[in-house]
Amino acid sequence: MRLGLQAILVKAGLLLALFSVGGCAENVEPITADRIALAVDKGGAFIAEREKADGLAAIEAAADREAALDAVADVRAEYVPVWASYDMFQAAHEAWRSVLNQRGTVPVVVRAAVLSGWCSLSVLLDAMGHELPPILPCEEESP
Repeated sequence: MRLGLQAILVKAGLLLALFSVGGCAENVEPITADRIALAVDKGGAFIAEREKADGLAAIEAAADREAALDAVADVRAEYVPVWASYDMFQAAHEAWRSVLNQRGTVPVVVRAAVLSGWCSLSVLLDAMGHELPPILPCEEESP
């Protein structure tokens, strides 16, 4: 489900075309940005709850204080890539919203970063049992 750079840029270009059709870009793109933000916020809450639950379970399973500290450190380490993906998406999304708020033209590279971040986070959340709604396309292109 991983998209290559070329596929991401093509899809970002398609998103640009989609948001530009019919003169509705002023309304469609900000609404889409808000829908995506809400979905990712729910995903972030899911990640936080899941990490907390995993940490508590690790503590309860530990034999002593030292083992509990090691177990919590292991849980935190497992979530580093998940939070990194979440933060990457948030940064790209913030750049997107900033341009939209200024009523500017969103560069394709910003859309590509949003799409890449969305798809990366979507894969991680799906593996954790939380599915993001299909707001943006993440299917891998067939060769």
